[in-house]
Amino acid sequence: MSGGPSSPRSSPSFDVSQAGETATETAEEPLLAAPERSTSVLVVGGSGFLGRHLLPRLLGRGHRVRAVCRRGAPHADRVVPDLEWTPVDITSGSGVDAAVRGCEVVVHLAGGLAPGGEEARRLDLDGTRNLVEAAQRAGVRRIVYVSALGARDANGPFAARKREAERSIRAGRTEHVILRPSLVVGPDDHVVSVLARALRRGPLFVAPGRPDEGVVQPAAVEDVAEALCQAVERADVADATHELAGPDVLSPTEVVGAVARRLSLARRVVRLPRWSGRRLAALADRTGLSAPSALSALRVLALPGAVEGAAALRRVFRLEPLPFAVALDDYL
Repeated sequence: MSGGPSSPRSSPSFDVSQAGETATETAEEPLLAAPERSTSVLVVGGSGFLGRHLLPRLLGRGHRVRAVCRRGAPHADRVVPDLEWTPVDITSGSGVDAAVRGCEVVVHLAGGLAPGGEEARRLDLDGTRNLVEAAQRAGVRRIVYVSALGARDANGPFAARKREAERSIRAGRTEHVILRPSLVVGPDDHVVSVLARALRRGPLFVAPGRPDEGVVQPAAVEDVAEALCQAVERADVADATHELAGPDVLSPTEVVGAVARRLSLARRVVRLPRWSGRRLAALADRTGLSAPSALSALRVLALPGAVEGAAALRRVFRLEPLPFAVALDDYL
């Protein structure tokens, strides 16, 4: 498995008169300059999976980039050499004002796939609110926020947190772009890469919990990173919410099967019913025959039905979204 950021795909050309067709809201006036203009950008959550792929692209396009990582984040300075890193606790607000000062655009990537918990709630709700307020005080022109597909109407604490974070951003006075990706896949991701390690360990793959409920639409990290770059640069995508998804619609079990096929492994998926208890699930985890964190993320992201997210990548961002199998070829 290869690590590190994915190689940037070539940037598309734009017909501004046709862009934004799938946005839920539209901007009346362009507020940002053309893509070739260098912009000062703060990336919050830059040491995470998506941040590691976004930062080199922004720098390669000539933007002036500062990155924020949580205090104590290991090896953040190794993500991109010579990049300015600022340790900040966005949940308490400590250091946020200093971090956003002098920036034109804030890209908010911070947030995990935990289904619940106080830490996740504080990160999504308190952290987002602190960023919005600091951005307003500093005169930031635009906030780009990565939410999640299903934030509009899905059930569960994860979707509810993302929905409330989106409300905070829209309620602010700062121009915004909200991107809602489905499962994002690529080198060093937190789902497919983890599944691959578990599948390599034995002939069985243990899946504790309920049967498949819902589907995901995996989006390649290079497609999402390119959409983020355009969200920084383009005036015509502003004050809008864009749903991003790949062309494939898969159940969690089908995701596991696709990864096994890519690795040329014959694996039997064994389900543990709920009544089997946590001990058997924990045993499967310790023996490496399961990947509970990855399965939990798949279930959190799964929706009852498909959305037209691939259409947004094509119409708004002028990208042909990579199929899941092709995305896997890039790093498995």
